[in-house]
Amino acid sequence: MRFSPALLMGAVLAGVLAATPAAAQGALWIVDDDGGPGVDATDIQAAIDAAADGDVILVRSGVYSSLVLDGRSLSVIGEDGEDVELAPGTVSVAHLAADQRVLLRGLDVVHAGFFLPTPSFRDCAGAI
Repeated sequence: MRFSPALLMGAVLAGVLAATPAAAQGALWIVDDDGGPGVDATDIQAAIDAAADGDVILVRSGVYSSLVLDGRSLSVIGEDGEDVELAPGTVSVAHLAADQRVLLRGLDVVHAGFFLPTPSFRDCAGAI
């Protein structure tokens, strides 16, 4: 039996949202560096800046700039089976209150030359 990509994506998102506490559920933002219909942003940081606490940011295959989450409760998820790369630079999560949480999944932070990317997590009482 074959499933359409849209049906499969719906099932994956339903699973992600079901695993998220009800209080943290919010809007779904779609990020794709190629743009197009149904895409909310072409860069992850733009979606983070526009999102509210509890939102889910689904990132499609592509190469993106770094991301910074400061005092925000968000899920940033690379689409299953896709190559989602963050260019060398800053990946930072900071200032999470005890009732906030951040989920980063399916994101590949690449390095160039001698630069080894090191994500920064500071002043976080909440779960990452």
